[in-house]
Amino acid sequence: MFMKRILILLCAMALAGLARAEIYKYVDEDGSVVFTDQPPTDDAKPADLPGLSVIEASKPLSVPRPPGTAGKRGPGPAYPDLAIASPRPDENVRGTGNMLSLRLTSSEPLREGDKLMVYLDGREQGAFSGFAVDLKDIPRGEHQVSARIVGPDGQEQASAGPVTFYMRQHSQLFQNQPLRTPTPLTNSGGG
Repeated sequence: MFMKRILILLCAMALAGLARAEIYKYVDEDGSVVFTDQPPTDDAKPADLPGLSVIEASKPLSVPRPPGTAGKRGPGPAYPDLAIASPRPDENVRGTGNMLSLRLTSSEPLREGDKLMVYLDGREQGAFSGFAVDLKDIPRGEHQVSARIVGPDGQEQASAGPVTFYMRQHSQLFQNQPLRTPTPLTNSGGG
């Protein structure tokens, strides 16, 4: 118990020393004002600085949901701002190995029992449980992607898209080809 008290006393003394650290102000040879915690000369005196302005951060207002209602349906549209964030309209998708990273945004998380249905060129790609989906093996060229959220009863809750994008990948003929260095032009004649 005695050792614990001594340890606490030593920690308190160390912290008190740090709390009383002095700030010195001087002008260097270039005319710049310098603030430092190290005295520039032996006879330097600490600067008289104004106190710190401290502003307490306010806590954001949160509207608590009634117990047991998280992820459940309420009145009004379920996903009023569902949107496709990626790809952007008319985006050229390059260097992804023919994969599209589809990202949707919504102020509401996907609710329990709802599924995200994704469509590429009008064909269903599957049902997903999140707003981030990677679609693989998309051929080169122009495509459209869209999405809808359906409830457990199969009713559409929201939709987004279509968004047109262009898959611009390397040709199958030129994959894994070494880079060629251009041949310099030479002057072959006199003259």
